[in-house]
Amino acid sequence: MVENREDGLKTEEQVAELKKVRLEAEPFLQPNHRYFSNRSCEYFPCHAGADPGRFNCLFCYCPLYALGSRCGGEFRWTAKGYKDCTDCLFPHCPENYDKVIARYKEIAEVVRRSSEVPPDWRQGQ
Repeated sequence: MVENREDGLKTEEQVAELKKVRLEAEPFLQPNHRYFSNRSCEYFPCHAGADPGRFNCLFCYCPLYALGSRCGGEFRWTAKGYKDCTDCLFPHCPENYDKVIARYKEIAEVVRRSSEVPPDWRQGQ
């Protein structure tokens, strides 16, 4: 445990140690380029059953959606053939950041071929 000096201030080493302990305890819940939580959003959290304390809003609009059935998340096809991701928490779990980012080459390929519609984009169409 880090104790304050007599003047109540912490040394640089103590501050560094506190940051390290905090990051080890909650590595994915630190606001940074990998995680943020928009608690002021009127829809927060936007998925039923989500843990508000661990909900990552970074991928508010899921970049994996464009991959159709290859996204890796929990989704269903509606009666009209649309992809419904209401029950999917995959991109909103802080520990999945690297998994989402790792798929960006696939997403870029879909964008590059934007004139082609993936065969499973609208099931049954």
